[in-house]
Amino acid sequence: MENIKYTIVGIAPIPVQKLLQGVRGKFSLTLGKTSEPNNYVLKDTAHFAIKRSFYIKKGFSEIDIINKIKEISFKKIDIICSTAGIFTNSKYGNILFAKIDDYNDLLGLHDKVTIFLDKLTETINPEMEREKYIPHISLAYNLSSDNFNPIKKYIDDSILPIKFNLDKIVLLKDFDLEKDERKTVYEHFLA
Repeated sequence: MENIKYTIVGIAPIPVQKLLQGVRGKFSLTLGKTSEPNNYVLKDTAHFAIKRSFYIKKGFSEIDIINKIKEISFKKIDIICSTAGIFTNSKYGNILFAKIDDYNDLLGLHDKVTIFLDKLTETINPEMEREKYIPHISLAYNLSSDNFNPIKKYIDDSILPIKFNLDKIVLLKDFDLEKDERKTVYEHFLA
């Protein structure tokens, strides 16, 4: 097993990214940046996990993962977020998020990806998979408790609901764990 970490995510489209950048600007929330093309700083990019962080098992390669992902067929998924919430005491501090409302289709995709990749991968935190899988879009990290209510009110009044179609999943590879930066390895478009 390699020590390189991978994640499969859905990335919100550019209009949603711009809405969230506006929130961060209004409340002076500063997050990491990257200028390299096809790199995501997940603390700064509206995203949600399809398959949480994993390693590739010994005897398999990144190409094997990509080929397995290519076999996945799934229809586009409507994503609607109408409620903001907060995860407290995470390793990133308090995380403000928009909860994905009806996520049965997303859970189906999550299960399918997990099953397809099961023999090739080792999940880093298996307890965060099915039982604790809470589809959400992270909006701000390390948020002080004092800032939560005004930011949540603004998001509830001015931003939510967020609606878009998930039409692709993205395989990301860590290249700088310190900055939480990941590079796009493969994008798989849904039917």
